[in-house]
Amino acid sequence: MKYRPEIDGLRALAVVPVILFHARFEPFSGGFVGVDVFLVISGYLITSLILIEQQAGRFSLLAFYERRARRILPALFLVMLACIPFAWLLLLPKEMSGFAGSLIAASASMSNIYFWRTTGYFGIPAETQPLLHTWSLGVEEQYYLIFPLCMMIAGRLDRRISGYLLAVGFLGSLALSEALLASDPDAAFYLLPTRAWELLLGALAACARGDDATPKGGKALKEAAGLTGLFMILVAVLSFSRDTPFPGVVALVPTLGAFLVIVCSSADTVAGRILSSAPLVRIGLISYSAYLLHYPIFAFARIAAAPKELGPISFSVLAIVSMGLAWVSWHCVERPFRERGRISTQGIVHFTLAGGILFASLGVAGTVTDGFESIFRNHRLSESDRLAYELIQNSRFSKMYDDGDCVFWTEATDDRFHGRFRDCERKYGPAVVILGDSHAMNVFNIFAKAGFHRFTVGLSQGGCRPHDAPPYCPYESLLAFAAEDPGRIRAVIFNQTGSALMRNAAGTLRFAFFGAVAGAGRQFEPDWPKIEAVESYLRKLGRIVPTVWLGPFPEARVSYRDPRIFRTGFHMDEQWLRSFDRLEIALAGEHMAASAPYRFVPFSAVIKMDRDFLKVGRCLTFRDQDHLSNCGEEIIARHLGPLRNELLPGLGTVSQVH
Repeated sequence: MKYRPEIDGLRALAVVPVILFHARFEPFSGGFVGVDVFLVISGYLITSLILIEQQAGRFSLLAFYERRARRILPALFLVMLACIPFAWLLLLPKEMSGFAGSLIAASASMSNIYFWRTTGYFGIPAETQPLLHTWSLGVEEQYYLIFPLCMMIAGRLDRRISGYLLAVGFLGSLALSEALLASDPDAAFYLLPTRAWELLLGALAACARGDDATPKGGKALKEAAGLTGLFMILVAVLSFSRDTPFPGVVALVPTLGAFLVIVCSSADTVAGRILSSAPLVRIGLISYSAYLLHYPIFAFARIAAAPKELGPISFSVLAIVSMGLAWVSWHCVERPFRERGRISTQGIVHFTLAGGILFASLGVAGTVTDGFESIFRNHRLSESDRLAYELIQNSRFSKMYDDGDCVFWTEATDDRFHGRFRDCERKYGPAVVILGDSHAMNVFNIFAKAGFHRFTVGLSQGGCRPHDAPPYCPYESLLAFAAEDPGRIRAVIFNQTGSALMRNAAGTLRFAFFGAVAGAGRQFEPDWPKIEAVESYLRKLGRIVPTVWLGPFPEARVSYRDPRIFRTGFHMDEQWLRSFDRLEIALAGEHMAASAPYRFVPFSAVIKMDRDFLKVGRCLTFRDQDHLSNCGEEIIARHLGPLRNELLPGLGTVSQVH
């Protein structure tokens, strides 16, 4: 296959935005699409090589897998090995157990499945998962197991028929990706069936381009198509964000851009000359190692810096270090392993088996010992720290409450919801619905544990807020459900995180995984556009059924990972408490001024949280920076009784906590 330097330049255009996105450089809010560009490139190169070898009558499945092992595994195993000592030094047992699971998954080419089940890609906790980025390798490796076999079968068919089959696979996978965005966005993001279309788009590019040194078509058309492709990639990088429904149809913007560049660019086009420039080609050559190295470097740096957040200068230095180490990896690891004269076929087989067994064994050991928890507790902590650690370990989030009857929680108004709701309505009459985001999940558990009402439904999902609701959130479906028969709902009680309704002086609120978000001297004020969006929704709902906005509960905004907590004790962040007081006053005043068709009840009417609320007796009331623990829910549930008539007049008595 003829070498195309512009493909290496395209790799550079993929990896640099990914690194800048993971470093949180705001202009590159859509930098994650670089992974999609990589997938198109991989699909193109793999298909081109298979077609060339098939035409020459020398395609071998074993040789194909050997090349893939030489290309992928040496640098991957190096990074995994380098992560282990840092994980041992920096991770707490629970995090270590998760890291161990990712070692097993990466060694088995199943990282995408593992992280689909454990971690969303865009959430803050993902930024401290050192091997999260190996999900894309899982997709590719699973594709490599299936696609060559399909090409062997298709090779016996007419080439046009093969192209049609590729197109059908492309459209089917794309349709599935778009369909799953509403019901299971994490599956749409991580899994091969919903990502295969990007690799197949690269395969279609290989069929369209062939092995021609120059693309077909007039010069003006090639120039326009190549530049359009570059423009589409840049538009996605600079305009997409974590809130963009992805992948789905919208991912066609960067991937079709990559397709156009691959098919239409060459050394004699403007796009080809840009991508063939020496700096981009050099970055493209080390792009695989750069992709592998930067993420764990960023993750461990974030963990080590806790409770402080890393700033742009720190990330710039880390990015440069990543690129330097990537060059070393490319020169000393990638290149030697690709040369059969230096590493034999038998050598690469032994290397693959040894590496897979080593990492799988370490992963199993870390998993079955709960992240080597006993070693950490008994040999790495002082006696006083051990007592504090025991408290932290017991600060857990209870499962979502379900009494087996008619107090239950669900994420959506699906068929299961409708069936159970209908049965419970016959039994107990109208329902109380707790609506909102992950904080509403806490609130539902509080109401359930307090025995608030025997027909109580939690309808909530993490990240689902009226001012920023992905398509899978239940807000619109609840409006439709309530409008069908308003009498079936006694009241809706809405609650969401207050942090999302506040902003700093710069107009943004950056959530920090570690430490208090509100640093010294920072002030957070109500974010009125978001508040107005919530009010707009509640006005619609309040005109249909009785609606209560139960104000947001204050958030701890401290990190149990912060080593200072062992010395200074457990206290809520006082600046955040003041911020929530201001928010509560503002929401109450806004509600009164607007004469809204819903009622606002401040959370302080349930319980007043002060700096000492974080630790009540042997209970740590929060399991993380902003979500209540199991015992925290129970403490608040005991205070809910006197508020029952204000929330729902005439509801009756509240039983004790279960």
